[in-house]
Amino acid sequence: MKATITSLFLLFGILFQVHVFGQQTCDIELEITGIRSNSGQLMVSVHLGPKGFPHKNMYKQLFITDYTFPTYTVVLKDIPYGNSAISILHDENKSGKMDFNIFHFPKEGYGFYKDYNVTISPPNYEDVEFEISQKEMHVETKMQY
Repeated sequence: MKATITSLFLLFGILFQVHVFGQQTCDIELEITGIRSNSGQLMVSVHLGPKGFPHKNMYKQLFITDYTFPTYTVVLKDIPYGNSAISILHDENKSGKMDFNIFHFPKEGYGFYKDYNVTISPPNYEDVEFEISQKEMHVETKMQY
């Protein structure tokens, strides 16, 4: 009986450690600069892998309608440790998607971590990913228009 109780406590301890320590998360303080107005919404997306990046399969997506310009800071809570990427759209008309002009150039602002300079097409996930390995981080991104 004593061995069974000891085994149960050992099993509980292992399961507790896996749950608590195996699921480490980070709160990311994201500072967005270069916002040109406070019209519309900011769509901030966190991606945990390249599948669907930057348009689909977001781990977390925030729609922020009450923000300041030209700089705004938001905290992205409980982002799992590992590799991640952040993309931002300044959806000025609240259509929920990027709008383009007749030459297929973006009409609305966008940003990626590492201030990736978009030329013809959006970056690959690998171009803007970063490692999360601490409880809190501060990152900055500048909007492009």
